[in-house]
Amino acid sequence: MSSLNIFSYNVNGLNDDDKRDAIIRHLYTLRADIQILIDTRLKDKDENRIKNQADIFNYSCVFQNRKDQNSSRGILVLISKNKDIDFETLYKSDDGNFILLKIKYDNRKILIAATYGPNKDNPNFYLRNLRKIENCNLEETILCGDFNIVNHHNIDQIGYNNERNRRAKHILNGYIDTKQLFDPVDHFELERPHCTWFKPD
Repeated sequence: MSSLNIFSYNVNGLNDDDKRDAIIRHLYTLRADIQILIDTRLKDKDENRIKNQADIFNYSCVFQNRKDQNSSRGILVLISKNKDIDFETLYKSDDGNFILLKIKYDNRKILIAATYGPNKDNPNFYLRNLRKIENCNLEETILCGDFNIVNHHNIDQIGYNNERNRRAKHILNGYIDTKQLFDPVDHFELERPHCTWFKPD
């Protein structure tokens, strides 16, 4: 069975052409089949130029921009055309915080749930979106993005003295335990602290 390389980063904005090129190029050199970029801060009017830039690296784009005048938040998913990956957008929230994609690859159907979690402790955000995941009724699920939740405060937290968003963390971890999902940072014993943001040199 072949594999897919899936990367998720909080990019802290993608409007700068040079920064966007550096991020896409960086993940391309890591042979990313799917790039999930969080906090893109894009508007619909930005899509054509970004599609053209992504096409240089042979990626298709799925945008999840806010539908109001605020350009904060947002998610961009880049899917490689070099592999036989079929994809379908199942749901996009209007606030730029959540998108569901069904991926078909190598006779498998995989749900990708990309999330940009609220800064404040908002368990209802997770209750609402986890129900949407359940309604998709796909056995294989990947939860990814920036949850604004840190499971291992003492070893992964950077810049915060106190543990954040405890009620939301309880809801999310309950779902992870029930579904027997695993954190790839733990599973593959990656170096800590492990962060999902990227800053070009």
